[in-house]
Order: sequence, then C-alpha cells, then structure tokens
Amino acid sequence: MKKLLVLSTLLAFSVPALADVNCNGTIKNRTIDDNVKIQKLCTLDNVTVKGNVMLHSNAQATIKNSRIDGNLESKGQFSRVNAQANRIDGNIQLEDGRNIQLSS
Repeated sequence: MKKLLVLSTLLAFSVPALADVNCNGTIKNRTIDDNVKIQKLCTLDNVTVKGNVMLHSNAQATIKNSRIDGNLESKGQFSRVNAQANRIDGNIQLEDGRNIQLSS
C-alpha cells in the first residue's frame, strides 16, 4: 500500500502542468502544448498549437506557416486576423471582428 501511495505521489509531481500561453508579440518556431490567448497584438510564425487560438477584444493576430490542432476563435470584438499558409484542424469561429483575411 505504501508503494502505491509513493508511486501515485511521484506521478502527480512528474506530470507537467499545462497552462494557456498568452501571446503579446511574436512566437516563432515553437510547439505549444495548450491554448494560445491573444489579448492585443500577436504573430505566430511556424508554430504548432496543440489547443485552440483565442482572440479577445481588440486583439490583432497574424498567423503564418503554422498548425492549429484545435479551433481559431474569437471571444469578443477582435480587430484583425491575417492567416496565411496554415493548417487548422478544428473550426474557425470568428465573430464580431473588423478585418479577416484567410488564405491557403
């Protein structure tokens, strides 16, 4: 019983905690194992996002040569999305935005 408790404790501390990544600037040549939140201005260049990319009010995003395993979505009136040469495996749910440019 003690061995099981010790093993459970070790596993709990060895599993990395996943947390949303807040993008404010540029993220390049990286894999992100969770969601990306964009509050203001963000560029994702050659990035793999294992979760969703979420734009908040007044956010501006440039996404190029990247892969999003989840959704590209908005959580308010975003300012701009420019997405070029990307793979988005989930849904694109952009509402109440001012400018959307999507190209393959």
